[in-house]
Amino acid sequence: MGIAFSNPGLLLLLVPLLGLTLLLSLAARHHIARGRRRFGLMVRMVVLSTIVLALAGLQVTLPVDRLTSVFVVDLSDSVGADGRQEAVTFVREALEEMPDGDRAGIVAFGDEALVERLPSDVQALERIASVVTGDATDIGSALRLAAALFPDETQKRIVLVSDGNDTTGGGESEAALAAARGIQVETRAVGLGDADEVIVERLDTPTTARVGEEIEAEVTIRSTVRQPATVRLFGDGVSIAAEQVTLEAGTNRFVFTTRATEAGFHTFRALVEAGRDTFGQNN
Repeated sequence: MGIAFSNPGLLLLLVPLLGLTLLLSLAARHHIARGRRRFGLMVRMVVLSTIVLALAGLQVTLPVDRLTSVFVVDLSDSVGADGRQEAVTFVREALEEMPDGDRAGIVAFGDEALVERLPSDVQALERIASVVTGDATDIGSALRLAAALFPDETQKRIVLVSDGNDTTGGGESEAALAAARGIQVETRAVGLGDADEVIVERLDTPTTARVGEEIEAEVTIRSTVRQPATVRLFGDGVSIAAEQVTLEAGTNRFVFTTRATEAGFHTFRALVEAGRDTFGQNN
């Protein structure tokens, strides 16, 4: 559980108001019985505290365990028939493994984005029926549509299933906007064939942490070839860690440790830089 205030400066009113209330109560001690005076003082202090907390914009946030995922599936020509089948298989298996209480939706896209399935607890998927124009890949509009589908009071995750060939160039900015809204953005590479490619598939951090507590950020990177690379971690837009690594062909995981220095919501981002890479948009 977390507590925050939209206007914390107004909390400074609480001490003088409570002090004034106490002084007025003491001044009236000769005219009112002790029991009634104490009860009246308590009521007035509670009312004043409630008013000041309301004016300060008290917000209590509770952690939620339910997760809603929206799979954003690339059906453009660049993915190819094998890549599209790989994407459907990946989503199908993810739905079958979805825990009880979680929900998932599907957005299909190429030149335009379409809602294939609204978030629900349905765990079966035979095929993706949406038909899109495949001569372009507009990742930005697909992410924007996916971000609009989430219900309230759940954790939110977008899984982009694509080759990363963003022909419009809006994917990176929309992913950053989604992350700023508290939506976790993950990627799954499909349709790469024999191309050299590096992709950040996911970044995992705790959903909550106390001020001063150490935080582990795990970055999952997929590479089609073995090669050296630099992995960087950003916190609220500022570089906080970097590591020279060797990527193996396949899945690689790296853990960074940082510390929560301030209360509030924070955004983390991972970046990988490698020489043998075809699409930089998915890094």
